[in-house]
Amino acid sequence: MGDLEIDFVAEREGRPHYYQVALSVLDEATLRHELRPLELLGDAYPKTLLTLDRIGATDHNGIEQRSLVDWLLT
Repeated sequence: MGDLEIDFVAEREGRPHYYQVALSVLDEATLRHELRPLELLGDAYPKTLLTLDRIGATDHNGIEQRSLVDWLLT
């Protein structure tokens, strides 16, 4: 998507799930940079931002932000 990229796309039964991975998005500019490619997608499939930040699960207009460690343990 131009100079933007989505880190991973996983498929189950032909349905994609999009993932962005970042060390930290506590900086607002970094958060916007990581969310932007997911926001530009024109579909309603799940989108998740995984970070090492320990702030709990958060939602950004339908994009779920989760701790990578918690995500791996579930």
